[in-house]
Amino acid sequence: MDFPNRKGINCRVRLRALELPYYTFGANAYYPNYRLGPVDGSACDSLGINNLPVALFRHDVEDTLAPLAVTFTDLSYYAPTAWHWDFGDGGASQDTSPVHVFPAAGTYNVCLTVSNAFASDTFCRMVQVGTVGLSELLPVLPRAQVSPNPCGDLLRVSLPAMTGENPVFVLFDLLGRPLITRTLNDFDTDIDTKTLPAGMYGWQVRYRGVVAQSGKVVKE
Repeated sequence: MDFPNRKGINCRVRLRALELPYYTFGANAYYPNYRLGPVDGSACDSLGINNLPVALFRHDVEDTLAPLAVTFTDLSYYAPTAWHWDFGDGGASQDTSPVHVFPAAGTYNVCLTVSNAFASDTFCRMVQVGTVGLSELLPVLPRAQVSPNPCGDLLRVSLPAMTGENPVFVLFDLLGRPLITRTLNDFDTDIDTKTLPAGMYGWQVRYRGVVAQSGKVVKE
């Protein structure tokens, strides 16, 4: 579901949208639920553990004709009961998953704070809004090669030419959380992925904060 907090067909179900590293034959399919916590007051909550909320969100531009209007989807878990959004432009919201219109193109530090009776948590992410022509930033953008794919404990990012810039490589999980950020050298840069568990990851190459290239890689 693209938007799990919306009811009915508005949640936009997409079958087979998430590629998993293994196939299942003769067994139950994958049905992960990463938001489960203790059910307060239930017979199963024998330890009396309280839900301490964890803040998380993602953002999407649903209408490319309105690039300043950004849809924010709450992905917080462990039973939050209150939400506070700070959009980094002076705007705020108490909605669970708001749509916010930014005043101008740029990069904004958006923060979500969730809370319940036991605790609160804040998650912040830099959100790029609007369109910036890459041709205005660099006359030529060399295409990076990310290999091998699948990879083991080492991932190599290769640039075919000297850039005179400082492109940044970002490796993130499928929830959009950055895991590794590395400034690329000219030609080859080795990324140590030894500590990452097996699975699928997304990556981006950014020039001056603008995403120039993106893709996915599988860690074996």
